Amino acid sequence: MQLLRPADRVAELGALGSIILMLNSAQSQELVTAAYSLAEEIRNGKWRHMTDLNGKPVSHYPELVDELQRRCPGYTLAAYKRALEDGMFATR
Repeated sequence: MQLLRPADRVAELGALGSIILMLNSAQSQELVTAAYSLAEEIRNGKWRHMTDLNGKPVSHYPELVDELQRRCPGYTLAAYKRALEDGMFATR
């Protein structure tokens, strides 16, 4: 089995891999994956029932932060907000 350098691993994983490497060590791949999935749902319209969703960063919406916390418990509020912002950036 060949070990990949971090740069090779990022290329293999694409945008999601970039997010994983950008986050600090307190955030796990599980949190990144959950945030990425939630961001895709937001972009695909599943959360359109929320008014003014395009008015400010997603991390300012308690409903979205709470949903990410429900899906992946055990992290700090700052970690959830960062993961949501990074997930939205990666799904552009």
